[in-house]
Amino acid sequence: MIPSSLASRIGARYVSRRPTIKAAGLLLVIGAAIVLSLAGKEPVAAEKTTAPAETAILAQGYGWQRDEAPFLRILAKDSGYRLREDEDLRRMPPPFPTARDELIGEVFRRDIFEISHRLPDPRTPAALAFGWSGEGLHYKSGMFPFPPKNGVALSMILEQVLGIRRNQVEGDDNLIDKSVIAGDWIVRQGASPEQTIQQLATILKDQLDLPIGLEFAEVERPVYVISGTYRYTPYDVPEKDQPAAFAHHHLTHDMIKIFGAEIFVRHNEGSYEGSYDEFVEALAEWIRMPIVSEVKQPPSRPLLWTPYEHTTEPDARADHDPEAVLATIAAQTGLHFDKQSRKVKILFVRRAAGEGK
Repeated sequence: MIPSSLASRIGARYVSRRPTIKAAGLLLVIGAAIVLSLAGKEPVAAEKTTAPAETAILAQGYGWQRDEAPFLRILAKDSGYRLREDEDLRRMPPPFPTARDELIGEVFRRDIFEISHRLPDPRTPAALAFGWSGEGLHYKSGMFPFPPKNGVALSMILEQVLGIRRNQVEGDDNLIDKSVIAGDWIVRQGASPEQTIQQLATILKDQLDLPIGLEFAEVERPVYVISGTYRYTPYDVPEKDQPAAFAHHHLTHDMIKIFGAEIFVRHNEGSYEGSYDEFVEALAEWIRMPIVSEVKQPPSRPLLWTPYEHTTEPDARADHDPEAVLATIAAQTGLHFDKQSRKVKILFVRRAAGEGK
């Protein structure tokens, strides 16, 4: 489960960042195999698939083969989930086709009969992000608003569809964070945010009567600059608070804890695996400030980071305090964080001139 105050900001990033597998899934598969063996039956081997590598993913610890390709082909061919030559972005409004429900069932292992569009369901994504290329349609991520809604905020669309993080966006917070926009999104692979933001503004105005202005600008802002030599020092977490599923990861990953003045263990934290650059992006999102890395030799091993957040204010707010968080990261990495003023690219979101809504 994602902490509530974190989920409202990071949305589908928890899914798109490949959350590490929980031990319960592995135990479930092992237990099923034992039951079948005791019953005198052999576990059924997973059927081989001819789907491309990017759409056929072995979910380690669960024992299934994920095959998105058939549903993606149907969505593109029969349901209009594709781009014309003259567009880089498209919104697919509800009602949604059956193939979409089947895709959700395949990706998130949901029984198709459990998926309902009558009420917001915290287990089912409110919107999906897709990419489009010469090879066709591919799945990017699911977007999960908190609390559950039948749409997502503009900030989530900017991040999950266009790759523009919340700390790179300024302007009307009501438009950015409190709007509820229904529909799936398809973006052309390789299209830059500059290519897509004006198409997004046109879609919001023409299809949803939501006239907004979207404009990039280079402006001076306080940023944290990372320097120094990376030296990993594990943070000492009591064994009882270590997730069992991650017990072996210290052999292959540098495991970093993200927290403020004190760590608050809830035993249901989500962990994220990725490169050093992906970690820096996640850290910037956590403290809601830009971070520029000038580290010449980033870590060679992949990183596994776990954010920790209290359940109530004001402690939850303190968990994101930049100075406190970066002090704990410095202790684990040996890196230095200096606050400076730099020019950064910001997307400004404003209500269109002359519009009173």
